[in-house]
Amino acid sequence: MNHLNIKFKTIEDIFSSLAEKLKIGYKETLGEYSLLIPKDVGEGLINGFQFPSGLSLYNFSCKFNSTTLISFKHQTINPVKIIQCIQGSIESWLKSEKKKHLLKPHQYTIVSSRLGEDHTLRFEKDVAYKISYLEVNREIYTESLPFNINDANPLFYDLFHNSHILYGHLLPSSFNIFTSEIVKAVWECDLKGLPRINFLGAKVLEMMASTLSTYQKDIIRNRHKGLKPEEYDAISLIANTINHNLQERKTNKQLAEIAGMTERQLQNCFHKVYGKTVNEYIQDLRLSRALELLQTNENSISEVVNSIGLSSHSYFSRKFKDKYGISPRDLIKSS
Repeated sequence: MNHLNIKFKTIEDIFSSLAEKLKIGYKETLGEYSLLIPKDVGEGLINGFQFPSGLSLYNFSCKFNSTTLISFKHQTINPVKIIQCIQGSIESWLKSEKKKHLLKPHQYTIVSSRLGEDHTLRFEKDVAYKISYLEVNREIYTESLPFNINDANPLFYDLFHNSHILYGHLLPSSFNIFTSEIVKAVWECDLKGLPRINFLGAKVLEMMASTLSTYQKDIIRNRHKGLKPEEYDAISLIANTINHNLQERKTNKQLAEIAGMTERQLQNCFHKVYGKTVNEYIQDLRLSRALELLQTNENSISEVVNSIGLSSHSYFSRKFKDKYGISPRDLIKSS
């Protein structure tokens, strides 16, 4: 078995590291990187593109002579990754996950990892693969949007806000015909130079939009199980209320009144949708918002504590360290 460990900060790092480990060269043309698999290792091509708005696309069209693991570790961000399997069944997992996730042809998964965590793909011996791997830099992507990510659907806020609200492999599912056609157009593009880059950049945005639409429908379909439509709408309202009024420290009783439910109904329905209690959701949101504010180096700990609706500095510091393994003060010093 061959194991390629790729630590990187940029797309160029990925291809220079792959080239070094495979003992072969790579080339770059107008921001497109490509590498041919050497014959003693297998056959095929790996290429990658980096686009504005924080999007990078990697395509694997290859076959290996022995089972090969490729582990990616981004050293500066914790991106969202959308993996689409076109040909060949591939296993995907994060280092701290307890299970491996099998993607079959015409399936996708969304992967949300922690900073500096290994994400591994397993390519079986003598199997022909076509895999598209779309990486999203959450911070750059959300800054490129013409609105505040807080105003987005809570599903997308949770996914793209630079936080740990969501973690792991999310909802492996089949991608739709529209996405399939977009992926096919990307793989079959034979344009050269600037027209090629423009075409692929547009297709990547289409791919992202189509996949997110499928993700939203899949999530809603799953979360609606056991809930009436009006109950789901009420929970969406509560999530939005919490996101936009974190500093106000609303009680569960107040939130239940907004939802038109009893406190017990609110907790039961909220748990069905988000897999956690209202208080757990609020705490995760507060800590992730605090992490974002502290990383800017523009806010004191007191300002952060007040802005997320807490009053006790010691309580905040303890919970923050429990979640992220570092105290707020030490995080500021290291930034």
